[in-house]
Amino acid sequence: MRKRLFTTVITCAFLFGLLGGGSVNAMELMTNTDAVAVDDDFTSETGNYIEGNTDEVFEDELNVYANYATISSDEAYEKMIAMEAEYPTGTTWTNGNSYKWNCGWAASGCMGFAHMISDAAFGNAGFRAVYDDGTGAMIDNIRVGDVLRLENNNHSVIVLQIYEDFVVVAEGNVGGGTVRWGRVISKEDMKEQCQTYYAQTGEKLYLETRYAEDTVTMTCAPVDGNWMWENSYERSIFVYEDWEADICFSATVTPANSEATIKWVSSNPSAVEIADDGTLTVIGHGKSVITATYVEKGITSSFEVNVILPYSTPTGIFFLKNDYTGYQAGITTTEVSPKSKVEYSWYAVREYEENEECISDWEYGNEWLDWVPEKYGNYTLIGRTRVDGNDETIEEVKTDISYSPHIKGKCQMPYTGEGGGFLIGFETYNNPGQKYRYEVLILDCTLLAQGKDAWIYTTTQCGVADGNAFWTIWQPEYGYYWTLFRLFDENGNLIDEQCYGFQNI
Repeated sequence: MRKRLFTTVITCAFLFGLLGGGSVNAMELMTNTDAVAVDDDFTSETGNYIEGNTDEVFEDELNVYANYATISSDEAYEKMIAMEAEYPTGTTWTNGNSYKWNCGWAASGCMGFAHMISDAAFGNAGFRAVYDDGTGAMIDNIRVGDVLRLENNNHSVIVLQIYEDFVVVAEGNVGGGTVRWGRVISKEDMKEQCQTYYAQTGEKLYLETRYAEDTVTMTCAPVDGNWMWENSYERSIFVYEDWEADICFSATVTPANSEATIKWVSSNPSAVEIADDGTLTVIGHGKSVITATYVEKGITSSFEVNVILPYSTPTGIFFLKNDYTGYQAGITTTEVSPKSKVEYSWYAVREYEENEECISDWEYGNEWLDWVPEKYGNYTLIGRTRVDGNDETIEEVKTDISYSPHIKGKCQMPYTGEGGGFLIGFETYNNPGQKYRYEVLILDCTLLAQGKDAWIYTTTQCGVADGNAFWTIWQPEYGYYWTLFRLFDENGNLIDEQCYGFQNI
């Protein structure tokens, strides 16, 4: 019945409410002189203790160690309006009346009355102070049961009902020191009070609320529930274009509000679309920010969704072994796919040859190469990756190597003996049975440039009676030359060669 009565008296009470004042002898900011000290037995364990002494209560942003109210606005209203029977309109309530509320201090007058009605609704729930920003924006976020500090910071009222353009309040110490239920105050008037007070004093009006701060929390999970992304610090997820599971976002509003409207938006619909129920649909490659908006409060929460084609990009080849005995190497990658889904393969192309030699075909999870080339020479070594057999994901990295399995070193130096010239020679790692055959050839670069026969010197194939080094002396004319060192096995097969340029100018 009281709800219906308030509805019928709103029109006639409106003008009376705006003209009725309510600031007579009202309590100023809480100080040690007009507030009862916080009891020693109020601790953080009770959920109601306020840090700082009472001088600081409304001068700082308060951190209240509290469990905030979880009741609905309708429940809060019913509990508050039940107090009207005990303190009906016209009941005496002046600065001589005080009340110590459950949040830790006592207050007299209008604030004491508002705190008493607040406790009736919220019991031992804690509170937090919310200061306006000087624009009146605070008024758009008031809730049933909030205590508003108005009229140049001289009067407190408690909100009973909230409508589109106005609120209905209860208050004490008005009209000469009485209680009043049902005054109507327009939201526009309250916003103007916030703005005027801030403009004149530089200080901000505030409200005391027993509710937790409005939040909206996003979570994301596939329909089958095998994994979940919560509000992690990076607030970003990867989704593969070929992902088969449906992905659903959900949003939780705090305090709980079953009537809260959540609006979902994708910043890049060409990458992902999101339905009204939070179901995500992958459209194509790209990034999108998914935002959930708590429409009634304008609060948002966002996740970045990065839609990618699964890949594992090779970034380089590093060698554990790189010498005449062969190669041991691995591929370094920037993985986006799990390693168990990445395949590796190795190929090589010998200089002057066109066809790739497959060293190791596609293999899951094994980026390692252990290879001894069958032939000497210069090669381009190629490492490739792909994801789960998908050739569209193939990427590669290359490096050049020179394989010389037998020639250990070579030497070209001026010869200071009789006749002068150059001492030229090369050494092999071994010479099994003294059966290797050594050869040194000289190429004249000048003749080569003229298109003439440029091979001007050869030792032919020679064996050595002892050791594994071969030497020759050559007297060149002035010019530019290349020396070719060649090694043959006992059957005359060329098994290694290296060249070296020098000049005699």
